[in-house]
Amino acid sequence: MIYHPLSLLLLAGIRHILIIATPRDMPHFQRCLGGGARWGINLSYGLQPATGGPVRALIMASEFTGDRPVALALGDHIFYGKPLPATLRSAATLKKGARLLAHSGTQAHPPPGGVVSLDDRGNPVNLAEKPVGWATNHAVTGLYFYDNTVAARARALVSTSSHPKQPDLTALNNTYLAEGTLAVEVLDEGITWLNIDTPISAELR
Repeated sequence: MIYHPLSLLLLAGIRHILIIATPRDMPHFQRCLGGGARWGINLSYGLQPATGGPVRALIMASEFTGDRPVALALGDHIFYGKPLPATLRSAATLKKGARLLAHSGTQAHPPPGGVVSLDDRGNPVNLAEKPVGWATNHAVTGLYFYDNTVAARARALVSTSSHPKQPDLTALNNTYLAEGTLAVEVLDEGITWLNIDTPISAELR
């Protein structure tokens, strides 16, 4: 599975990549991938407990990313389609704010993660995490692009949270939405997206 998120980042033109994994999994990734020289990329590694979550991972990654924009690829999301490379290269040009990739799917089941509501011009107006009922059929996918303020935002959220797995990425993305710097791109119909963490997403195609 590690090869797919790596391939997405490579398609976006990203060559310096930090792999964050648990102590159990990390030795396998290091043995398999090494430093990335065989693919012309630079791979680094960071250990995180299983309870850390992606928001805490962004804090950990700040030493690696410095003051540069950040792309976050979750390991259990699959993307496929001819328009994908151009979409990723465009998203990776972000300098300010945040950009999410959304997929238009079915309303037959609750979404596997976050959803976003858009106005008639395609601007985001609301974000929710695993809502009981669908307010929209735009599911937020597991590939995120952030500016260099993301680590500070993540720290602020974590400092006010008492739950080890909280806050989630929706809470982080809402900080951008609140200030009007969140952009959402709905994936082309030619792109398939699957969240393999749940069988429901087999219908989100």
